[in-house]
Amino acid sequence: MKFLIPAIVIILFSFSALADEQPTQPDDLINPLLVITGPYVGYRFQYFDYIEPSPDIHQFGILNGVVVGYDGIIQGNDFFYKAEFEYLTGTLAYDGYYQGGGALSANTNDHTALVRFNMGFTKYQTLNTALQFYSGLTSRYLYDYVQASGGYRREISQVTLPVGVIRRQAFDRWSYGLMAEIDILVSGTVKSHLSDVGPSYTDIENKQNRGFGARVGAEFDIPLHSMILMIQPTFQYWVRDDSDIDTNSQGSYLEPHNTTKIYNLSVSLKF
Repeated sequence: MKFLIPAIVIILFSFSALADEQPTQPDDLINPLLVITGPYVGYRFQYFDYIEPSPDIHQFGILNGVVVGYDGIIQGNDFFYKAEFEYLTGTLAYDGYYQGGGALSANTNDHTALVRFNMGFTKYQTLNTALQFYSGLTSRYLYDYVQASGGYRREISQVTLPVGVIRRQAFDRWSYGLMAEIDILVSGTVKSHLSDVGPSYTDIENKQNRGFGARVGAEFDIPLHSMILMIQPTFQYWVRDDSDIDTNSQGSYLEPHNTTKIYNLSVSLKF
């Protein structure tokens, strides 16, 4: 698929570089801008684009919020970890249909929280270049409420497994990293509060266990006196298969096959 091409290119380039570069250098000679540790806090802008091809449902718009995290190292400079939390909120546009088939255009009230924890190791190639390989777990929660007659709340919880590689390059006054990541959906739950529609309806809960995604991005680190300015653009693409079926007194329901595009831009300060 087209979205995998950038990830494959970066991964192949990284492994090729790993074979060709110089051996690891002593820690005290490595450029200090190559791997920068410490806590960070910042602003995150997100453009969210969700599509269900059948029927044609489209939900899209802008979310804004905060991101806080910590980059650390263990056992000298060879192993690293990242812990990150984000909270975003905003109003999205919803173009879809009622259960009965009539067209529905409305706004949705959305809140999302994400916790990411990664661990990996660093392969120093020269004084100014390194490769970082990592994996971990990511937990995401999304609250979505269609603001229309007949609208109801949805709560989506997902746990995913990332596997990625980062190629870092440091210069005298700044550094950057290029990242490629494959994501696997470990587990997911979609709770639909159909009881919001009326007292004759009961809530349903669909399990999502089939899905995968890819994420590519960059990080630019610029020293500002005693702090580091971090600028991070990323793009993520998800494909999720039909969920399991849940049944209530009104019938049987599932979350259909869907795709999601997520564009992030973060501006943070690392202390």
